[in-house]
Order: sequence, then C-alpha cells, then structure tokens
Amino acid sequence: MRRLLIANALLFLLAAPARAQGNDDAQKCAETSIPDLALARCTRAIQSRELSEPNMAAALNNRGNAYQSKGDYARAIADYNEAIKLSFDSALIYNNRGRAYQQRGDYERAIQDYEQAIRLDPTSALAFNNRGRVNHLLENYAQAIEDYDKAIALRPDSPSARQRGPARSQRGERRLSPGRGLPRAVPRARARRRPRLCRGDDTALGPRGDGAIRRRGVA
Repeated sequence: MRRLLIANALLFLLAAPARAQGNDDAQKCAETSIPDLALARCTRAIQSRELSEPNMAAALNNRGNAYQSKGDYARAIADYNEAIKLSFDSALIYNNRGRAYQQRGDYERAIQDYEQAIRLDPTSALAFNNRGRVNHLLENYAQAIEDYDKAIALRPDSPSARQRGPARSQRGERRLSPGRGLPRAVPRARARRRPRLCRGDDTALGPRGDGAIRRRGVA
C-alpha cells in the first residue's frame, strides 16, 4: 500500500507569543515525518486552544495521520471525525478516514468515505485510486478498473497505473473460471504494511495564518 506522507505549508506567525507557540507546533505537526514526534507536536497545537477552526481541523487531520501510521486506526478515525465536524467539506479528510477504515478492513465505510471525497472533489486522483483499491480487494474488478482509469486520467503517475494491470488479469481469470456466476465470499482483510508519514504527500493539511486550510503536492 502507498505511504501516508505529510505536506508542507506556510504559516505566518504574527500574533502574541502564546499564539505563536501554538501555531509553531501546528506547522511542525504538518512537517514532521516521525509519527511519535508528530503526535506530540499535533497534540500540543490542539491543546493550545490558540488555533482557528480551519487550523484545528488541519492539526486533527495530521494527528490522525500519525495515529494511522502507527496502526492505531481507532484513534485516527476519532481525530478525523472531529476534523470533519470543523471542516465538513474537506475531501482530503474524508479520504484519510477512508484509508483508516480500509486498513481496519471495514471496506463498506471506506468506500462511503471515498465516494464522499469524490463528490467534494471530482478531480481527486487519490480518492479514485483508493476506491479502486478497495473494489479490487473485494474482487469487484470492473469497478476497480474503472476507478483506476479515472485516477490515471487525472494523474498519470498514480499508483493505479501499477494496479490496473493485475485487476485486468484477475478479471479475465474470473471470466474463465468454471465457477463463474456463483457468489464469491468477500475476502478477509489482508495483512498490510503500516503506511508511513513522510514529508511531501497530499494527506496532510498545513496551517495558515489567514485561517484557511492549505495543502500542497496534489496533482
């Protein structure tokens, strides 16, 4: 599975020292590639009570990414839930929560979140790729291929370019199977490598001094 990465963003520190410290932690929270450090910095920013609602949503999202990187999906989802309350129109946060559900093996909820992310941002190659991956795991090959096609059209270097071929092959094998037409069991969640948080990806939200959520690195 693809890595969870963290994006950079500019933060303007123009307020009093206490507020600047909270904002400084929020910026470091968005930039830190080590999950334990990210957790500490995000938590300090969240507890500072000096963040605007958009920046609080960003810090919660980024702490959720850190929890997800450590495999603590319950806490990750809890943070994404709170972030969505503050930023209900963020496709990125829905996508991140969908990944947590996916990693936990709750494919139905993962697809629901990816679909919401796509509704909010129809140009999100990441959401199409991730929905395709879940459909692939569920052996819904036709839908997986369609999602991969859309992701590749939006972003040619999407991981979908690597995943579409196996989906096509498996779809062909299924058509040739003598048991075709019989209902197939939904596969159990497979063991996956825990995604790592690194700098530069589009799963993190950076704090902004003007109160807006900003992200970087998205095609």
